[in-house]
Amino acid sequence: MTNTYKVTVLNMGHVDIESSLMKRGWNCGQMMTIPQPCVAVEGNGLKILLDTSYRSLAWIDEYCGAVNNGKDEDDGSLVTAMAKIGWKPEDVDYVVNTHLHYDHCGQNNVFKGLKTKFIITRTEWEFAQHPTPNLVYCYYPHLFNIESANPDQIVLIDGEYELADGIICFPTPGHTKGHQSVLVNTEEGVVCYAGDAANLTANLHENVIGNIIYDTASSIRSLEEIRRRSEFVICGHEPSLKNFQSGGFARTHEG
Repeated sequence: MTNTYKVTVLNMGHVDIESSLMKRGWNCGQMMTIPQPCVAVEGNGLKILLDTSYRSLAWIDEYCGAVNNGKDEDDGSLVTAMAKIGWKPEDVDYVVNTHLHYDHCGQNNVFKGLKTKFIITRTEWEFAQHPTPNLVYCYYPHLFNIESANPDQIVLIDGEYELADGIICFPTPGHTKGHQSVLVNTEEGVVCYAGDAANLTANLHENVIGNIIYDTASSIRSLEEIRRRSEFVICGHEPSLKNFQSGGFARTHEG
């Protein structure tokens, strides 16, 4: 990878969740507060968004039940967050959905009918139509199907995919059947947006997976792949992430 990009965290808000869902066996029964971020990537004439977070706390209340101490950043609007870094929806070339859980594709609809292409693994797209019973509650097709994107905007990929020079999508299954993570070459080094292949930096440093899982063995292998291929990591729900953070990310390897 040769080209470099600027990476900026856009956090839509925070919710409380049972701790062991993020790291198996950890603080069972205790709650923790986690962010709900997506990531803006800019450089070489491209604007790319990695995930689109949740639609709104009101949406979660309606479809998933009461939110535990949910709090939006500002009004939780992706449009508002993008405006603060000088982006408009019509500027965005690509949205990469790491997976299609409701808190990672919730504002895909912002880009419906625009030039934006949605990069989704074929495996995840197919799995999202008929998920395993333990993950049914995570998938809401209206967030990613033709209600939120025109058919010609959806690009289904298989395996590793070079989105641009310096940006690579690669399979990291386990959390879901078709999960992918994204490597971005920056001036500081290779940053991996892990999505939920690693909910927390601790998942990588301690080699302990989360508990919202399609397949345990694949989850462990995906952690290994992230450690092998990156120097820095942005985890899907790492509490230490700051809104609009654009550097100083956690090292993939501890120490």
